[in-house]
This record gives sequence, structure tokens and C-alpha cells, in this order.
Amino acid sequence: MVYYFAGNGIGKGEKKMEFRVDKNTIISDILMKDMDTAEYFMQVGMHCIYCPASMGETLEEACMVHGIEPDELIETLNEHFSAVGGGDTEAAEEKNEG
Repeated sequence: MVYYFAGNGIGKGEKKMEFRVDKNTIISDILMKDMDTAEYFMQVGMHCIYCPASMGETLEEACMVHGIEPDELIETLNEHFSAVGGGDTEAAEEKNEG
């Protein structure tokens, strides 16, 4: 299941929902949320992530094709999204600048 922060209806002081990756998350959803995650796919040998056919695959399907156990990649991606504020790359850039 993929979670998105809608951006409306969240009042001051309310916590926005963090983007979470699981085995059923579509690869293109992950990349659209934060293109910086491409490096994690490349590190495990998934160099075909930019192929139009692979963009509709779930993370589990892509890992199966490449003979990769998805759990470690899922953990890495979720750690990334937690570090950047749930996929808010602008917030992450501001943290790095400050």
C-alpha cells in the first residue's frame, strides 16, 4: 500500500503522513515521489528502472526478476523517505542547507 500526503486538510500542528514503501508499491510511484531513490535501485543492479515497461511493476515483481530479496531494499527506501520528511525533497534540501 502506498500512502500520500494530500496537502489539504492538515491543520497546524498536525503530523503529515509519511510515504511508505512495501512490496506492492509501484516503482514509478517511488521514483515520482523522489527521484533520488533511483540510486538505491541502481546499487542493487536494477538498471532498467527507467524502462517504460518496468515503471508499472511492483517492487516485488522487479526484485523477483532480478533475483533480489525485496525486504532490504524496502527498508532502505523507507529509511530514505523518513530522512527526507516523507518524500518532501524540498524540506530535505532546506535541512542540508541549514
